[in-house]
Amino acid sequence: MIVANQTDFAPPDVVGPQPVVIELTRRCAWRQKPCATCGKPKSNKVHRKLDKGGTCEFKLKTRCANCDLPKAHRDHLGQPPSWNELGSGHREAYQRMRETWRGPLTELLEESGLPKGLSYVLVEGEVTFPTPMTAKGPDQGNHRGPLEKMLGDVLEDGGWIENDNWVAYEFGNLAHRHESGVSRTRLFLFPRA
Repeated sequence: MIVANQTDFAPPDVVGPQPVVIELTRRCAWRQKPCATCGKPKSNKVHRKLDKGGTCEFKLKTRCANCDLPKAHRDHLGQPPSWNELGSGHREAYQRMRETWRGPLTELLEESGLPKGLSYVLVEGEVTFPTPMTAKGPDQGNHRGPLEKMLGDVLEDGGWIENDNWVAYEFGNLAHRHESGVSRTRLFLFPRA
């Protein structure tokens, strides 16, 4: 991974904002809770349509069966989503994806101490996948695109940059690695005041 250093962005005698690192590591694999009415999984045949033999209308529980946290909690996020998750470009699916990642990215940026009102931010990153890469593995663009777009929106909406256009925000290299069982997104932000 190519990582710029602070001197790339400011003359040596000027001390500016320091680079920060934010990281999302999946700590819990989301598992849907069973039906709130009958206690059976959504896939159980009792939840078929009532006219097709079903006996229970599935009542959704929105918290994780493993950790009791909401699905959008940052402990359920790791590697960035893929454009493939959007199917044929469903706008609602994109909006859900964006909202799921918005909160955790905003929290991490707030915790990082990255100052607001920056003139420019360069971001580079590393994605860790739980399974090894193969010739038929994920392509970079499918994961890079959503991550680049969502992070730019968060930086702009949160006031870190005025606009997420090319003048104020660039997304550089996105490397990949494999670590068995680990799903993680690590981002390096290089700000300029």
